[in-house]
Amino acid sequence: MDPHLTHDEPASDAPHPRKRLTLVRRFHIGLAVIGTLSAAAGIAIAIDGGFEFNRTKVLTGIGVIFVSTAFYIAMLFVRDEDET
Repeated sequence: MDPHLTHDEPASDAPHPRKRLTLVRRFHIGLAVIGTLSAAAGIAIAIDGGFEFNRTKVLTGIGVIFVSTAFYIAMLFVRDEDET
């Protein structure tokens, strides 16, 4: 037993709940950023393909938009708080 631990501090190696919450929030922000920037890139690819009458580019842009939307929606299902 570590003599520096008081009776209030847990002896486990689990991250502190406040630190865990901060990491989860950063993960939320990261997913939102990836989703938003990817959607913007997909829109740009689709528009560029439309100007060039290139169906493959348009479909690729639409695919990027769908994938980025999935990232953005995944952010909504990550728990924000600890269940203790």
